Amino acid sequence: MSVLAALVAVTAVIPVAYAGAITGDFSQMVYKPTRLAVYRVLRTRSRIIGVSVALWVIALILHATVEATSTVLIIVTGVLIALFTVLGFVMSPYVMFPSIRDPEWLGAGDDRVTLTDDDPVIGLEVNGDARAFPVDWSFRPHLVEATVGGEPVVMSYCLLSNLGLAFTPELDGVAMRCIMPIQWENNMVIWDAAGKRLIQQIEGTVLHGPGAGSRLDVHPTQIMSWGSWRALHPDTRVFYNPPAGGWDTFVRKFIGTKFLEANRAREAPMFPTIERFDDRLPNKTEVIGIEHTAGARAHAVSRVCQEGVINDSVGDVPITLACTAGGAVAVFERARSGGVVELSRTETGELVDRRSGERWDGSGKALDGSGSDLVPFLHHSRVLWFVWANFHPDTELVA
Repeated sequence: MSVLAALVAVTAVIPVAYAGAITGDFSQMVYKPTRLAVYRVLRTRSRIIGVSVALWVIALILHATVEATSTVLIIVTGVLIALFTVLGFVMSPYVMFPSIRDPEWLGAGDDRVTLTDDDPVIGLEVNGDARAFPVDWSFRPHLVEATVGGEPVVMSYCLLSNLGLAFTPELDGVAMRCIMPIQWENNMVIWDAAGKRLIQQIEGTVLHGPGAGSRLDVHPTQIMSWGSWRALHPDTRVFYNPPAGGWDTFVRKFIGTKFLEANRAREAPMFPTIERFDDRLPNKTEVIGIEHTAGARAHAVSRVCQEGVINDSVGDVPITLACTAGGAVAVFERARSGGVVELSRTETGELVDRRSGERWDGSGKALDGSGSDLVPFLHHSRVLWFVWANFHPDTELVA
């Protein structure tokens, strides 16, 4: 038996096995790679696959023409190369969570919109154009590219973090092409295949690659019930993405029913590779996370809804957190041309300035016809506390 052919065949497995260990989600049950390692593997994935395939072909040629080795070994190493290639580069972004780049939209009253009033949606409004992304129709694919209000937008949803974040898919004047290859510390990592950039969703910042340190342009979003969003935005359009086919149905049931529900039901994170925990709140508490140059802040959603309205400040920016109909939490700036408003909530869910008596609905639209709407303040809606605190260890919790 040819030792040389066997050695080359075994060596051929190493590059893709390493890649699979770095970019395979479930390897993080026992091992956490660095984000730099993830970036390097994704950036050089074609070369990694090429090296493994080339070595295996050389082993096959040696086996066939020089001195035969074990045929079983040749077959097994070939299968392993294919398996690790799929696990490392294909499974997550193209099989489990393929991005959608041509979404279908329905009107709120369309019979195909089978949502109940309690079903959660991620609400987005750009230039007066309101869109609803049902969570059950968004966790697969994780990434949806669309044009909203005349602007290109990518809606990202991480089911491990319960974080929906919409951003402009462009950096340095170059359009991004986003896929979701992996999670890291229970939050999705986004790979810009066009610009060769690695982005952590919750941070909204380019970690590695051209323009490292640049921040994405992010649009305010809210996670709320479908009934609440539709009441605030009756003309909204709905992202339509029900299960299509047996594989799609299986993946959604496996991920949505088994994985997501199990993740919410237990205190421990689904993936144990968390850098730090913060026991000021239970891990799976939903919070409103706010980033500012003055530092990060968090409000428990339950407390905001108990208070109704919380007038707060982030640095020198006065803001209001308002719990409106159906338990939806909106965040607005309070500084206006006429001064700083002090908001309270009426029994009907309207917001009123205690000083001037001006009124707004739960989306910040002025009810007096003046058009002087409240300006939404960027925040992370209903993100899970353990993820927020992990990525913002110095966050101030407003008790």
